[in-house]
Amino acid sequence: MVELDWSIFSLAFAELLSLREQVPERQQALETKDTPIRVSLAETMRAIRRAMRERNETVSLHESLDQVLRNALIQTYTNRTDKRSRYRPANPDKKPLGDPSVRAPNAQEKQNLARSSLSNAA
Repeated sequence: MVELDWSIFSLAFAELLSLREQVPERQQALETKDTPIRVSLAETMRAIRRAMRERNETVSLHESLDQVLRNALIQTYTNRTDKRSRYRPANPDKKPLGDPSVRAPNAQEKQNLARSSLSNAA
């Protein structure tokens, strides 16, 4: 339970870090306070992981953590076409196989089976 609490806390903290970087820039650009901010948690986590992984390397100004967090927004593109459904109607060309017919093997089939089992054992 403690690990779950800390995981949720760290996700919320990461989102607040990103939000802190985005709010002043958005307010200056749009000059409104009621503009919704669309923070992308996935992009925020990628930025934080990258910063931790490359902590000893020098990065350019546009690749700094605060700049990357400013750009961590949910994509706003719209799909122009509908996605195909996973559940498609049955193919009319495929005929159902029906129930299997089970029968006892005849004498010839029993001999062939006995021969093949002997040759496989050898």
